[in-house]
Amino acid sequence: RGRRRIENVNYWMLPVVTVDPQRLQSYGMSPDEVVKALAQGNTISPSGNLVVGDSYPIVSTNSVVRDPQALMTIPIRMGDFPVFVRDVGYVTDAADAPAGYALANGRRAV
Repeated sequence: RGRRRIENVNYWMLPVVTVDPQRLQSYGMSPDEVVKALAQGNTISPSGNLVVGDSYPIVSTNSVVRDPQALMTIPIRMGDFPVFVRDVGYVTDAADAPAGYALANGRRAV
């Protein structure tokens, strides 16, 4: 019998932010403002170096949310009337677009 070649499919479960266009419009906002706020409020940033024996590793500040629902509390605009992600949309923990697909004998497989 012939050999079968099988490759894996990688689906990532990632937080998906869905924004209501009418709510954005009511606040006079653009989708780019939401994207920028999410990028700034959910990152890993270098914060400095630490002397450990003979090494000098970079110490990072991890401000990536652990619970996808925490993305709802990220502010998009600050001021007298702050606007948060929860005010213009919602977050779900869902499958994003597939990062790959499976092949068995050169054909797509489940």
